[in-house]
Order: sequence, then structure tokens, then C-alpha cells
Amino acid sequence: MFCKKCGKRIPSDSKFCPECGTQFESSQNDTTAQNSKSEFLKNYRSKHPEYYTGLILSIVFVIAGSIIILMNLENIATITGKHTSDSTRFEAMTPFIIAAILWILSSLCMAGARAFDKTAQTEYEKYVQRQVNQANLPVQEDWICPKCGKRNGAYVGTCGCGGEKII
Repeated sequence: MFCKKCGKRIPSDSKFCPECGTQFESSQNDTTAQNSKSEFLKNYRSKHPEYYTGLILSIVFVIAGSIIILMNLENIATITGKHTSDSTRFEAMTPFIIAAILWILSSLCMAGARAFDKTAQTEYEKYVQRQVNQANLPVQEDWICPKCGKRNGAYVGTCGCGGEKII
């Protein structure tokens, strides 16, 4: 986590910045601190339920297709029989066609969930890059001591080395 005032890296459980003394509210810690990739992805998925919807639909379609197949196993003899008309054969094949369509839908839902997961991974990488950029950029209100080069907050008039803020 980084201090919003001075930009220094601080422990995520800190209530004060050890560098500039800024006090943090608990809501600020919650929004700025993502300690790990798994935590970020869990938070991202909870805000975007499409991932879980795709997984659940995929499972439902597979189960429904399997049940249809199991309930119509006796129709296999009708499909392969030599003395069956084409209309009877088509009627016997209908449940298997429906099951195949459900399995295809299951695959599409799973592919959607994987694509969403790749989006979440990309968002995590962007988040990490933003954190790195934020840590390296000086806050506009800061000033750099001309004597020692230390970054100081706007509220400080003199640096620890004795150098004064140039106005």
C-alpha cells in the first residue's frame, strides 16, 4: 500500500504513514491495499459475477445433457435398427441432439468464463503497473530539498538536513 500524501510504501495494516504522519481511514486501506494476486482476483470476480455465472451454467448444461442421454439409452436400438422408418429414427435421435447442443452450450459458457478470467488477469497487471507508477511519481505538493535531494511534504518548510523550501 502507498501513502496518498507522500507516496511512500507503507505496511497495509498501518494507521499512520511513518514518513509524513498522514492518518488513514479504514475505507482508504480497504480500497488501496491489494496484498496479493489471489486477493485482487477474488475481489474482481465478486464485483463481476459473469465468471461464476459462466461456470454454473456450464455445469448445469453438462448435467442436463447427461441426464437426457441416460434417460434415452433404450432409443439407441431404435436408431440403429434396420426396419425403422426415418421419422421414427429422427424422433429417437432428438434427445441425443438436444444433449449435444447442451454440451456445446456448456463449452461456450466455460470459454466465456476463461475469457473473463483472462480479463481479470489483465486488470491485475494494470493495477500493479498503476501502483508502481504511483510510487515513483512525486506528489505535486511535495518539494525536493536542494541541499540533500530528499522529498518533503508541502506542509514542511525545512528539510531534516536544514535545507529550506524554495518558494
